[in-house]
Amino acid sequence: MATEKTKQEALRWLRAARDDLKTAAILHDAAQYAHSCFHAQQAAEKALKSILYHHDQDPWGHSAAKLLDELQRQGFLSLPKDATLHDRALVLDRFYVPTLYPNGLPDLSPDEAYSSADSSAAVGYAREFLTLAEEALGQASG
Repeated sequence: MATEKTKQEALRWLRAARDDLKTAAILHDAAQYAHSCFHAQQAAEKALKSILYHHDQDPWGHSAAKLLDELQRQGFLSLPKDATLHDRALVLDRFYVPTLYPNGLPDLSPDEAYSSADSSAAVGYAREFLTLAEEALGQASG
């Protein structure tokens, strides 16, 4: 069971994940697709870290897929055998660096490389990770 300190830290990361998801949706609506994809990745990463903090872990790294693997390895999450959620984490991880830097992709700037479909998928995937974290922490959607 989480101590009060770890519970508060987990909730702090969950709030940050919710804010990133809201930001991703706003940026999607504003046709800022690269930035939307980045914030969606951040939402998923922070949501997964909130679960680790809830279990008194000290998460490190920026890969949603690696964080998800760690949660499963430690027995904090039990997911279906299909790899759908892991695959979605890998998609989101691809948005971490190239969405931010003009030289992240050859001959393209981020605003040229990402589409509405990319952003829409990223926001949807991030929402799944946020829901997963809310359920793990016993929190209602907010």
